[in-house]
Amino acid sequence: MGFAEAADVPVVLVATSERGGVIAQLVGTHMLLSASEQDELVGYIVNKFRGDISLFHGGITALANAPV
Repeated sequence: MGFAEAADVPVVLVATSERGGVIAQLVGTHMLLSASEQDELVGYIVNKFRGDISLFHGGITALANAPV
């Protein structure tokens, strides 16, 4: 994040769903970021997802409502 902040580069968080808990990983990481780091965050990527996309509806809401 230091480089992204220094260079004012947008950041995308990437997490893998292979081991489960991917939404918790993303929300937890988002909450650990400082306000200036959160300002650089532009999106999320879920890697290795296999299954029903509707399983993400609650998680997407949680990410959208994560405290800034």
